[in-house]
Amino acid sequence: MNDLSAFHPPRKNLGLMRDDRAAFLLILLALSRSAFAEPVTDRVRAAIATASPGSHTELSSDGGIEVTGPNGKMTIYTDNVQKECDRYPDQCDDTIRRFVSALTSVNESSSFALTESKVFPVIRSDAMLELMHQDPGKIPISRSFTSDSVVLYAIDSPKAIRFATGKDLERQGLSQERLQALAAANVKRLDPVKINVLPNSNGLVAVITQDTYATSRLFDSTFIQELEHAVGGPVVVAVPTRDWIVAANAGDAAALTKLKDLAARVFRGEAYSETPKLVKWDGKTWLEVPY
Repeated sequence: MNDLSAFHPPRKNLGLMRDDRAAFLLILLALSRSAFAEPVTDRVRAAIATASPGSHTELSSDGGIEVTGPNGKMTIYTDNVQKECDRYPDQCDDTIRRFVSALTSVNESSSFALTESKVFPVIRSDAMLELMHQDPGKIPISRSFTSDSVVLYAIDSPKAIRFATGKDLERQGLSQERLQALAAANVKRLDPVKINVLPNSNGLVAVITQDTYATSRLFDSTFIQELEHAVGGPVVVAVPTRDWIVAANAGDAAALTKLKDLAARVFRGEAYSETPKLVKWDGKTWLEVPY
């Protein structure tokens, strides 16, 4: 009789094969669940319908959820919910439940205005931001613009202007990236402005507004192109106050010297000064010019 033991793998190897097979089945099951899982946006809409039967939800073109209730309409986003569900899939239902339960004051316009057409990026001084830090509950979302100024997100309303906070993002499921995109898109809604050549300035041009949103225009690609056309090439900009934009050609040393001096003088003399620093457009973003 032939010895067939060589054709039978050892018991330990059989165990490994069983373990590998089990692991493969678990992976397959997980993939199957993810493939057929209901999208988070749909699950949030269903949860809203359960929590607030009188509300109507509809998907917006930018991926948000428009919620219409007794007090009007608002838009919410599932950015943060999606991140949490991706990270902790077994806790996704609880994450959705907490998010929806936080929307108890649905459609309060003062709370949700930032996702409509009323939020704009603005440049403000670090000193102003420091003053806001005195109230921990109202610390605004910010990102650096120059070494002494930041970009904030102003929410315009008929009564006052306030700045978007982390609480706003939490309540609406809004990521900072989407907030930046919304604000930048809204700049195009602002009234057109005229670029004027400053007299006796050797090529400086300026935009002066009275709507407190002059600096918002720096986040509109069309406006940047108009600035470049006005100065005849790559542009360097100063925003010494919230109502002033002054610009010069990046290759004109004499104009840049005048721009630097003017920015410093206006910055020192204005009550609502922002920064004396100069910034240059590199085709994608504004970079501080080392002077």
